[in-house]
Amino acid sequence: MKLLALLLSFIFLQTSYSQTNTLGFLDNLLKEKDYFRAITVLKELRFDAINDSNRVKYEYMIGYSYYKSAKYENAIDYLTLVAEKKNVPLEITSRTRTLLSLSYYGMKMYDYALMELDNISVKDTTYLLSTFYRTLLQIERKQFSNSEHDLGVIIAECKNPDIVEKSKKILDIVKQRHTLPSKSPILAGILSGIVPGLGQIYSQHYFDGAQAMSFVGILGYATYATYQYNHLTNKSHLSTAIIGLIAGMFHASNILGAIKTAEFRNSRINDEYLNEVRSTYLSIDMSISL
Repeated sequence: MKLLALLLSFIFLQTSYSQTNTLGFLDNLLKEKDYFRAITVLKELRFDAINDSNRVKYEYMIGYSYYKSAKYENAIDYLTLVAEKKNVPLEITSRTRTLLSLSYYGMKMYDYALMELDNISVKDTTYLLSTFYRTLLQIERKQFSNSEHDLGVIIAECKNPDIVEKSKKILDIVKQRHTLPSKSPILAGILSGIVPGLGQIYSQHYFDGAQAMSFVGILGYATYATYQYNHLTNKSHLSTAIIGLIAGMFHASNILGAIKTAEFRNSRINDEYLNEVRSTYLSIDMSISL
């Protein structure tokens, strides 16, 4: 009996030592952001898990690792497994719903992302975390007044200093949205209608402006020269009409191009602004300790 007890103790110690080493290795992989190798280790740990509590944690971290690798569909598969389990600690369930929301957000499925956040109703730190990410969806949908209000609530009530700090930063960025430089597409179109390429130059697309000015200018001059030739030689003005039509089409394209150039510039400025907001939101560590 003593020999059997010693043998079992040795096996248990070896197993514990091996698992400790594995978890240490996994921790290093996660710190190095080597998520694909981390997923392999996590799947092995999940397979060998002897209780449901650990298995749930491994499934969550597999979903988290897939999310960080931008493999959102795989992340949703594993996170849904956790979300549908019973007797899971409330904090893990809430974090799972939040991470599911972020995975749908990564796929630009904003309605599904909001639906997952709506499933979180407990007003604790985790609830405020979900509220924090709800403001991201509000900003994406240009619901700025709602996002400003909710960010203010988070700053006042949240006990997590990291979330409070990021909420303050985002609130400052949101309030600065009125100061973003923009160009009027209508004015750009009018300017290019008067002088070809001027609307593009107004939108700071100088090469496009020079190109439009050159093409329309050359075709305009060609139309005039053809008219003069036909008029002096008493020949048909059909060639003048054809070249004039081509010149007119290029001029119309130049006006439309000026409008689109201004819209593109505004969109690019807005994306740069939103990218700063997004990077702040997505820098929150959603991992759990194993």
